[in-house]
Amino acid sequence: MEVGSPGVDAALLTALGDDDLVVRATAARLIARRKARPAVAALAAAYERSKGDDSYVARAAILAAASELDPAVAAPLLRDALGIETGSETTSRRPAARGRPDGRRARNPPRPDRARRGGLR
Repeated sequence: MEVGSPGVDAALLTALGDDDLVVRATAARLIARRKARPAVAALAAAYERSKGDDSYVARAAILAAASELDPAVAAPLLRDALGIETGSETTSRRPAARGRPDGRRARNPPRPDRARRGGLR
């Protein structure tokens, strides 16, 4: 099936529910390319289903597609993905989302490949 074929939107919506994360990521990218605004609700549902994936690939493509098609719908999804909680007066980051339970930034560990003077070897 070609991108411009009749029925491609329905096929892409079906592909968003596929078990293969690469298929879902590709479907999300094609939905964004086709500017299929009615698919935004399906992208939001696909994001929720993708939270259990071992890889971020499908989630990232779904978030990018939703952001391109409807930023207002994508905003809460992006906040969720980034671990940002919204309160009545402020927006704050959950400490665990920053990499440490106490909320402090973790320092980058020294890289063994750059430990010697002169850079990469």
